Amino acid sequence: ATMLNDADTAAAEAFAAGDREGCHDILTKHAIAAGQKATETWRALWAELLVTFIDGRITVRNDDDHICGCSKDTATFTDAWKTKVVADTGDKYLEPEDAKGLAASAGGGRPKLSIRGVVA
Repeated sequence: ATMLNDADTAAAEAFAAGDREGCHDILTKHAIAAGQKATETWRALWAELLVTFIDGRITVRNDDDHICGCSKDTATFTDAWKTKVVADTGDKYLEPEDAKGLAASAGGGRPKLSIRGVVA
């Protein structure tokens, strides 16, 4: 707020003195500085969120870890959340019938409704 107040006061003084160009320059410099500050702030937030929540895991500080000083916790999903995902997506993520043999032969895959907490 101080940066804005200083720019506002200086611009008002320049304008009152009839220095429209000076007023314009003051406000332009303020706008550029405010944009740079906003960009820096958003980039810092983005970096914090990216590092904290990368790969669907939650990074937490761990002073006992001498490599990164952190641990990765896995997000947990309640049965209510899983039920809502199934209700909201319908058949969108169901395994196609023709892929069942392929999944079984590859040793993996299962219908989403067999997952604990998922309700039709």
